[in-house]
Amino acid sequence: MSASYTYTDSTTFTVTHARHMAAKVATDLKRIQRLYGVPPDERIAAFEAEVIALLKLGYLGTATFGYRRGEQFIEPTVSGSASRDSWVWTTTSAGSRRCWACW
Repeated sequence: MSASYTYTDSTTFTVTHARHMAAKVATDLKRIQRLYGVPPDERIAAFEAEVIALLKLGYLGTATFGYRRGEQFIEPTVSGSASRDSWVWTTTSAGSRRCWACW
């Protein structure tokens, strides 16, 4: 006699999840602002609102905020990528890297 067990779980991505991830974007942009004096608060708020809207609607694939030297992003650079089931936000600065994963 054999037995099997199956478990299925699903999570719906909500505006609350989008706000949570957008807050991480805004926090990292504020850190860049402390280092370089830009972007201004109004621009950070606009980026945060845009990330919320695009994540919620499923339109955001990849976002990178930072400075370039030539074609390369330099530190600090923050980026995120989204798929249907997940959003990963990565911050790179001063040789360290932290990754935020959601779903």
